[in-house]
Amino acid sequence: MGSLARHLEPTDARIKPIVKKLIEALSTPSQQVQEAVANCLPPLVNSVKDEGQAICKRLLKKLLDSDNYGERKGAAYGLAGMIKGLGILVLKQYEIMASLTNAIQNKKNYKHREGSLFALQELVNMLGTYYAYD
Repeated sequence: MGSLARHLEPTDARIKPIVKKLIEALSTPSQQVQEAVANCLPPLVNSVKDEGQAICKRLLKKLLDSDNYGERKGAAYGLAGMIKGLGILVLKQYEIMASLTNAIQNKKNYKHREGSLFALQELVNMLGTYYAYD
């Protein structure tokens, strides 16, 4: 669904529900599914730019607070896909890096440290070569 949606016009009303379904699919405890969703998100993000910050906040909350390992890993994939689509500047604009920095320094909550490391790993995977040559 996500692969086909990239061929729709950015103003097509069908894209928002597709992005919502893709974000929900990130909770599937399968690396292949989560990776596929993360790769589908960047071209679709421009169609949901107005909701981008809210989506990133929800993913960040799930990344740091979920009790489910698969959900935290999926949120990391989704966050990386959203950031690739929105642009690297949103890391600062949405205070994502500040949140990840605070989480990695939280010595009392292992989920915060683990989640922030998941996010950093996926950001490097998704953005590393993408921005290195631009």
